[in-house]
Amino acid sequence: RPGLIAFSTRLTLTARHVDETSYRFTIQTRNTVSSLRQQLHARALRLEALDLGQQLPRIRVRLTALNKGLSRAIASAGIEHRRKVERVVARLESLSPLGVLARGFSVCWNDTRTRIVRKSNEVKVGDTVRVRLQDGELRCNVTEAKPE
Repeated sequence: RPGLIAFSTRLTLTARHVDETSYRFTIQTRNTVSSLRQQLHARALRLEALDLGQQLPRIRVRLTALNKGLSRAIASAGIEHRRKVERVVARLESLSPLGVLARGFSVCWNDTRTRIVRKSNEVKVGDTVRVRLQDGELRCNVTEAKPE
């Protein structure tokens, strides 16, 4: 029966075609699934890198270190500023009229305190002068004036 043999051959060829197509479909599906898994893994890694739960401890450690450095810098700047202020204060005190008085010097004024007396010829016998001391002031009458 020739029709049956032709049918059997066609059936065998069709089965082979189905097997080959099925095999290609299986391979293609596996490749697609593998590619999608790789993409999923890569995206999971990117998401993990963005995960705040993992970033926060690193950020916290860095902030702690930066805070300590800032505290040291502020303390150091404060100490240096304090030293500069102390030097300026010491210099001002050494130049201040009150600082001069504290070292035992005095300032002599005319009676109206409008002019400092620097030379003995600026006053005459009988004039009244005021002498500023560290702890107060004296009002004095000139009884003698001797130029050097």
